[in-house]
Amino acid sequence: MRRSQRWSSSTETLTLHSLKASAFRPDLEGLRGVAVAAVVLFHSGLSAFSGGFLGVDAFFVLSGFLITSLITREIFETTQFSFARFYARRIRRLLPAVVVVVLVTFVGLGLLMSSVVSRQEAWGDGIASLLSVANIRFIAVSTDYFAPVVEPSPFLQMWSLSVEEQFYLVWPALLVVAFTLLRRNRQLVALAVGVISLISLLLFLSGVLGLEATFYSLPTRAWELGLGAYIAIRGTRSNLSQTTALLLAAAAFIIPVFNADLVPGASVLTCVAVALIIAGGQRQTWGGRLLTSSPMRFLGKISYSLYLWHWPAIVLLAPKIGMPLAIGAALLAATASERFVEAPFRTGQFSVAPARRILAVGAVVLLSGVGLAAALRPELGGAIFIKPNGQGGEGIKIQPSIENLAADTPYKALGSCYSLRDESTPPPDGCVFGNPSGEFRIALVGDSYAAQWFPAFQRIAEDTGATLLVLAKTGCPQLLVPTRFTSTTAQYQTCAPYSERVRGQLEAFEPDLIVTAYGDFLLESDSERNLAHEADAMRSGILRLLSVAPVVYISPVPVQPIDPVSCLDTHRDDPRTCIADPKVPETYPHAERDQIALSGLEAYAVDPQSLFCTGGTCPLVDSTGIVRNRDAKHVSATYSAAVWERMLRLLGESGAPTP
Repeated sequence: MRRSQRWSSSTETLTLHSLKASAFRPDLEGLRGVAVAAVVLFHSGLSAFSGGFLGVDAFFVLSGFLITSLITREIFETTQFSFARFYARRIRRLLPAVVVVVLVTFVGLGLLMSSVVSRQEAWGDGIASLLSVANIRFIAVSTDYFAPVVEPSPFLQMWSLSVEEQFYLVWPALLVVAFTLLRRNRQLVALAVGVISLISLLLFLSGVLGLEATFYSLPTRAWELGLGAYIAIRGTRSNLSQTTALLLAAAAFIIPVFNADLVPGASVLTCVAVALIIAGGQRQTWGGRLLTSSPMRFLGKISYSLYLWHWPAIVLLAPKIGMPLAIGAALLAATASERFVEAPFRTGQFSVAPARRILAVGAVVLLSGVGLAAALRPELGGAIFIKPNGQGGEGIKIQPSIENLAADTPYKALGSCYSLRDESTPPPDGCVFGNPSGEFRIALVGDSYAAQWFPAFQRIAEDTGATLLVLAKTGCPQLLVPTRFTSTTAQYQTCAPYSERVRGQLEAFEPDLIVTAYGDFLLESDSERNLAHEADAMRSGILRLLSVAPVVYISPVPVQPIDPVSCLDTHRDDPRTCIADPKVPETYPHAERDQIALSGLEAYAVDPQSLFCTGGTCPLVDSTGIVRNRDAKHVSATYSAAVWERMLRLLGESGAPTP
C-alpha cells in the first residue's frame, strides 16, 4: 500500500486485516497463554505459583508492543492516522466480553455472595470496571491485591484492563504528536518513550505513591507498556534465544515464592524476559516450539476471556463447588466467550461497520450498562429496631446502623498506629493514648483481633489515668517466624520483622501489662494447616512478650455463622434470631490451638464469651440495641467501647495486674 493512499470506509477492513496478518506472530499468542496460565494458577491459591501474578506484567509489555506496532504502522503507511478507527477497533476487541462478564457477575453477586455490604461494594467495582476506572477505585478504597478480604471483589482482575484502557486513551495522541514534532524519526521517538518509561520505572521502584497506587496506577505501570512500545518503535532485535528468555521469565516467576521483598525486581526481570522474547523473533528453538504449541496457542487465543472469567469463578463458584471445578467452569466460559462473543465482533459483520457507527453503538451500550447497573445496585433497608423483652412499642434502634456496621472499626481512630501490610516497622514515636505520664502502663499489641479491643482499653486508660501504648498490624499477631496470608497463601514477609521490632519498643515503654490476641495465621513453612506448629509459633511469640512484662491473652470472640449485616437485613422483624451457638466448634475455631499454646505459660487468660453469650446462645444484638459484631469474627468498635468496665473486671478476675 502506498503511503499517499488515504483510508476510506470501504478499504478499512481489508487494510486492517492485512496489517494484522503481516504482524501476527504465533509465538506471542503462545506467550499470552503462558501469562494467563500463570495468573490463573496464582489466583487458584497454589503456593508453588505465588509468583504467577507477574503474568500481568507480561501482558502489559505485550500490549504495549502490539498496540504501538499497530499505531506506528498506520502512521507510516498512511498520510493520516484515524483516531476514530483506532478506538472503534478497541471497542470491538474489548467491550463485548467485558459487558457480558460484568453483567453475568452481577447476577452471580445476587445469588452467591452472602454479605450485603460486599455485594454493594462489588457492585460499585463492576460499574467502575465498565467505566475503565476499576484501578482508580481500588486505589481510593485501599484494596490490597495480595491480601483480599473474606469476600474479595469478583471484579478485582479488572484493574489491569483499566490500566490498559487508560493507556489506549492517551497513547495514540502522544505518538502522533511525537512523530509529528520529531519528523517521523523513529530513533528520537523511541528515545522519548525510553525516558518516559524510565521515570515511570523509578516511580514503581521507589513506591513513593504508596502501596495501592504503586500497584494499580498507570503512572507506575507505564514503564511496562513503554518497554513493549520501545521495541515496536525502535525495531530492536535480540539474538538471545527464546528458550533462554523463557528461562529468565521462569526465574522471575519463582522469585516471589522465596522472597516477597524482591517482587519489584521480579517484575523488572519478567518484563525484560518478555521484551527479549518479542525482540528475538520467532525461531525454531525449544522455547519457540513451546510457545507455538497447540495448547499454548489455544490458551493465548482465549487469554482475554479467560482472564476476565477466571476471577469471578474463583470468588463466587470456588467456595460452592471447589477450586478445580471453578477453574474448569472458567475455561469453558472463556472458550465460549471467545467463540461467540469476541470472534463475531472481530471478524463478523460488525467488524466491517463504519467506525463512527461502532463508536456510537459502543457509547450507547456502555452508558446503558452503567445506568442499568446503578439502578439495580442492591440497597440496604432503613433502620432496624428491637422490641424490649419481646413486647410491643417503638422498640430500640440498633447501633451502629446497618449501613455503618461494617465500617465500625477502630482503624480510623488508630490511624498510623495500625500498620498496614507493607510496613515492617512500628511507628517510631509510638502510639500513646490516655495519660502520657500515668503510673500504670498498658501495651496492646497484635493483629486485628487485638486492635478490636482498642476502644475498650482507651476508655480504661482514660478512666483510670493509665498510659496505653498500641502496636498493631493487619493480619500479624506476635510471631517471630515467617507467615503467609490465610486468604491467598502469599508470603507475608513484613510480619516477622514487625513482631521482632515491637520487642524493642515494648522494652523502651516498660509496660506493667501487655495485652495481646491472636487471630488466624498460616506458617510459611507449612503447605497445609498444622495445629501443633501454629501453637508452637504462638507460644514462642507470647514467651517473647513475657520476657518484657506480664501478659494477658484475650481469646477470639464467638464467630457469627452468618455475616452480621446480611443476617440483620434478612431478619429485620426480629434481629434477635441472629445468634451464634457456643456449643458448636465453628463458634470457637481456634480454641484447641489456644489451649495448647497457653498450656504451662504464666500468662493470664481472658475469655470474652460472657460479653457475648447469655442463656446458652450468643445474640448478635445486646439488650440495649448495640450490635456486638461488625463482621463474623470481630467485635464492633461501638460494643468494644461499651463493655470497657466489664473488660476491666475480666482482667481483674484473671489475676492480671490492673490499673
